Amino acid sequence: MLQVILTVVSLFTIYFAINSIVHLKKTMVASKSSYFPNEPEMKSILFPNEWEQMEPVNENSSSYKWVIRGNLIAIVVTIVIYLILLKYGPVNLSTLPLFLYIITTVFTGFNLRVRNLYIVEHGLIVKNKLYNKEKISFIEIRKNN
Repeated sequence: MLQVILTVVSLFTIYFAINSIVHLKKTMVASKSSYFPNEPEMKSILFPNEWEQMEPVNENSSSYKWVIRGNLIAIVVTIVIYLILLKYGPVNLSTLPLFLYIITTVFTGFNLRVRNLYIVEHGLIVKNKLYNKEKISFIEIRKNN
């Protein structure tokens, strides 16, 4: 039973890592035709918690490289740990939380590097997630003096 849970968790991790890469590539394409922000306006956008400036999404940006490489690393780490646990380690109740902790730490650590905000024709892109304009009730923008 624990091997089934381990397999399902591994498959979900691989799915979400691939999904994150696909969303990043879609964001890169959509950002080229965005209404806001343009290049000078990006420097004025700061994201909470890190308080770092927004970067454009392209192949040369550091956040793009981090997400692509990080998700590929997450896939490889998931497969390696999965194979090690199935072949050499006893899969019991004590190894499952450790496996989950390692996978979520590796996976989320790289995806937290994404800092983008774009207003596009179909809605709003925030951190590589598209929010359709039909689902947005209002947007509040605050300017710091």
